[in-house]
Amino acid sequence: SVQSITGDLSNTSIQEFQLAPVPLTNVHGLEVGSLAEVKENPPFYGVIRWIGQPSGVNEVLAGLELEDECAGCTDGTFKGTRFFTCAPKKALFVKLKSCRPDSRFASLQPVSNQIERCNSLAFGGYLSEVVEENTPPLMEKDEIGR
Repeated sequence: SVQSITGDLSNTSIQEFQLAPVPLTNVHGLEVGSLAEVKENPPFYGVIRWIGQPSGVNEVLAGLELEDECAGCTDGTFKGTRFFTCAPKKALFVKLKSCRPDSRFASLQPVSNQIERCNSLAFGGYLSEVVEENTPPLMEKDEIGR
């Protein structure tokens, strides 16, 4: 349930949008714009739209825009303050530590060498000449195949 994820934040009264200095990522490297999952039964999936610590709250929260509507969710407001905007019943505010990378995309881990990644995906069977210097593309006026 939404209550089990957010914990007891009900005694928190937020009058205005204020943030304390907080780290903008969690141990999983999640940040604003990350695809995230909140482990529940069933899990919640969405995009992190906001990370911060509202005044009077002792935990760093993440505001997620969910894929699907959820009872008890909002349109990007938390305790009467707007932190981001989305469709009604699609904003969920949870403790950042409750979020992890979306497990549906676990196989899409970034490859540190992007050239190797590109070659392995589409050009693995093609060999091409190595060009050591900066070579600009040919202009229309240049002859191709001279």
